[in-house]
Amino acid sequence: MSAPYANPAKFPAAPSGGAKSNVVLIVLIILAVMLVMAVCVIGGLVMLLMPAISQARVAAQRAMVQNSAKQISMALLNYEMTNRELPAAQSTGAGSEPLLSWRVEILPFMEEARIYEGLQRNKAWDDPANVSLTNETVRAFTSPRCPDTEGTNRTAFVAVVDTDTVLRVEGPRKMRDIADGASNTAMLLELRESDIAWAEPRDVSVDEAVRLIQSCSDPGGLTVAMADGSVKNIVPSTSEDDIRKLFNCSDGAAISW
Repeated sequence: MSAPYANPAKFPAAPSGGAKSNVVLIVLIILAVMLVMAVCVIGGLVMLLMPAISQARVAAQRAMVQNSAKQISMALLNYEMTNRELPAAQSTGAGSEPLLSWRVEILPFMEEARIYEGLQRNKAWDDPANVSLTNETVRAFTSPRCPDTEGTNRTAFVAVVDTDTVLRVEGPRKMRDIADGASNTAMLLELRESDIAWAEPRDVSVDEAVRLIQSCSDPGGLTVAMADGSVKNIVPSTSEDDIRKLFNCSDGAAISW
């Protein structure tokens, strides 16, 4: 009598160790290829976005500089409204020696009354009695385009000072003395590199302003604050004659922007 299960079912043999290794290797290769493709795609997207990121950073820095220039110019105008005249470019001692910058005079109009009231204004900015305060950083005078890695007291904004500019060494000027009109006359200039402390009675001349503007490597130029409180950019291609007209109070000339 034959056995009831003469032909038992045959099951496939289990894969050998070598076959398992090949499957794992294929999976790893696929994953590696996918990873490389993802890195390439992400890298490509970053490269495409870099110009936009750079432009956004430049625009943000420009806005910060313009806001600071606006704040300083409005402080000057508020000083003028209170005192009926603009500050002189510098205060002087009994012997006519320079003591403090005009930037000191506008501190109360920039929410920096603590520093202003603590200064001994009959002494120089670098006198031992004043250095603890004049070494402090006043944020409005700083700029992301004028990096101060040492955290010093440098200013990124100066007046352009000469005998016929808005701020002058000779003494205070009244707004009505700006014969060319406040909207046609610039009073402040942005610096990209500065060795001038904010309290130091030092600014730049018209000749220096010409050099700084025309040598600027940024095609967008430097920020200037007008005597009416508005803020503009002046580009390196501006002629020397136009730059001089811009900062002169009474030459009867205005430039075209």
